[in-house]
Amino acid sequence: MKINCLYFNTLDSTNSWSKKNYKNFDPTCITLVFADHQTMGRGQYQRRWLSPAGQNIYATFTFFVDSRQTFVANIPQVLALAALKTLKELRLQPCLKWPNDILINKKKIAGILCETITDNYQSVIVTGIGMNVNMPLEITSQIGQPATSLFIETEQTFKTSQILDLLKNNFMPLLHLFLEKGFQPLLEDFKQGILHQPGDVIRINKHEGTFEEIDKQGALVLRLPNGRIQKFYAGELLLP
Repeated sequence: MKINCLYFNTLDSTNSWSKKNYKNFDPTCITLVFADHQTMGRGQYQRRWLSPAGQNIYATFTFFVDSRQTFVANIPQVLALAALKTLKELRLQPCLKWPNDILINKKKIAGILCETITDNYQSVIVTGIGMNVNMPLEITSQIGQPATSLFIETEQTFKTSQILDLLKNNFMPLLHLFLEKGFQPLLEDFKQGILHQPGDVIRINKHEGTFEEIDKQGALVLRLPNGRIQKFYAGELLLP
């Protein structure tokens, strides 16, 4: 699938702009929208995503699939795997916090927001990623959770365009494989990347229990205190 790239100096949010303008996108292609700066960057649960100008990656991939497809929950996990591969190519040691946060040393370096629009017989998949590249410690300390950046981890500055190219080149083949064969070919890599180990105590939404595994659909399997097993396909996971 061909990719069309649209660059902007400033947007409110790459996801928001893509959702407003998707009718102008070629439905046979993937459209990548990216910006140097976001004035209203956002993450999961409408949280603000700190988006200083010229320091990080703010990018959204939009593509169209048949509305009968049921695999939407896996799309951000595929992008998370691409981000994981990108960071490993930069000789870092990232891991995944389910379902799709990317961490280094238990600090968040990238997050993913996936949204879906139903338009007639098509689903429009709008999946965005924010990755901290050259953000210094004095700015990451303003984020309301432990956060890091490539600059903090390596003491080097990077061209955000080059990091985005790496990410794009890693995402495209993974997405093509996923759209053709489903999540199964990617499952083992996803499991290997997960931070959580069997027996770890975690909390998701209002439930607390011990981590059992990631199942074949990419869902998190939790053992509750009463011994019952429960699967989660989405939700906010909190570490102790």
